[in-house]
Amino acid sequence: MNGQLADAIRRAFASGEFARAQRLWSEYAGQLQRMIGAGTATAALLSDARELIDWSALVVKVHQAHAANQLKGLYLAGMYQCPRPNPPAGNVNVSF
Repeated sequence: MNGQLADAIRRAFASGEFARAQRLWSEYAGQLQRMIGAGTATAALLSDARELIDWSALVVKVHQAHAANQLKGLYLAGMYQCPRPNPPAGNVNVSF
């Protein structure tokens, strides 16, 4: 199996290109499935695949936690904003 594909998956995840990473993972999984079906998958190949799976899962969890933290920050910031007064509906006449 091509190690360049695993490297491309790592680069895509690391740069936050999750749609690209998903496409690459689909290609990687397809190749891995074919090799397992043909009986040509070695223990070293399966070990490398396991390592890539573990690394990918960790990166996704980190990005999810970061996104959740950003959302929480936006929510908290919104709680401290002063409500904006509504602009007057029309002309206001004031006399003293």
